Amino acid sequence: MIRFIILLATLAGCASSLGLHVRDQYKRTVRVFVDCPEGVGVGSGVVVRDNTVATASHVITCEQGPPEAIVIEGYSAVVTRDVPSEDLALLRVDGFQAPPIVLGPRPEVGARVCHTHAHPRSGRSCGEVIPAQPGVAVKGTLFHTATTDTGNSGGPLWDDAGRLVGITTHWIACNNSQICGGRATPIRAEVLK
Repeated sequence: MIRFIILLATLAGCASSLGLHVRDQYKRTVRVFVDCPEGVGVGSGVVVRDNTVATASHVITCEQGPPEAIVIEGYSAVVTRDVPSEDLALLRVDGFQAPPIVLGPRPEVGARVCHTHAHPRSGRSCGEVIPAQPGVAVKGTLFHTATTDTGNSGGPLWDDAGRLVGITTHWIACNNSQICGGRATPIRAEVLK
């Protein structure tokens, strides 16, 4: 009986540390469809303020020309800012209402982070910030151990307080090619303006 009470207390502590942020994180995470000449691509994005979604630049980039259409949750989207060097893009989506998102400071190595994604299905994965990976020279990139997979690109990376700290850009493979984390572009307030 005592073990059961300890287990319940532990689970309650985990749930309360997430607060209401998790629900808001899911509400802000959207699926991004890109109709390219070579076919349809799908990634994730995050609503950062009224009518504005942030995603990874490579999510909206087609191999054989510009996208014919970008659709987010049934709404047409238009690229308003694309910064390929930071793998970050902003899209205007008329009809999305949301207060401005709260940005967090760059998390330190060892800090807990979580990312939410909308493709291939809605989900959330948590891990910690890790040091830069050898051979990956991407200035400013955040590396983390939260499980990341194909289609998660463009999804938000959150700190423990539910603040946006990055946009997921790629997954990291371990030595045996198993996925063991991801990398994200840190979000700067001036980029979202």
